[in-house]
Amino acid sequence: MTKTKAVIVPVTPFQQNCTLLWCEVTKRTVVIDPGGDLPEVERAIRRAGVCVDKIWLTHGHVDHVAGATDMKTNLILFAGSIGRTDLPGGDYQQLIETIKDKLLPLGDDVAIISGHGPTSTIGHERATNPFLQ
Repeated sequence: MTKTKAVIVPVTPFQQNCTLLWCEVTKRTVVIDPGGDLPEVERAIRRAGVCVDKIWLTHGHVDHVAGATDMKTNLILFAGSIGRTDLPGGDYQQLIETIKDKLLPLGDDVAIISGHGPTSTIGHERATNPFLQ
């Protein structure tokens, strides 16, 4: 049975609850209602050691949705992914082979700076990235 964990981060002057909910095995998390104060939410994400996979909004009030676009732009795009292969010249199989042959042998403590989004490590990606499973 998979265990889940949650952290509640009160945000905005309204003290609305932004919730991080994640699987302890995969460390993939959903951020629920990122209404604002994104630096505080980002700190909670780093402390938990999780990778944002989804953003859920319970309803359309500004104190629940105001940070969703910035969060999507800044926190999701390529850590926990492999980037895009659907653009001209993209080759999924070649990308996977390169990651497995060139990057994964570097060791779990090697830092990764993605083209978009947060930094990561080889170890974190090896353990949580669904494309590498």
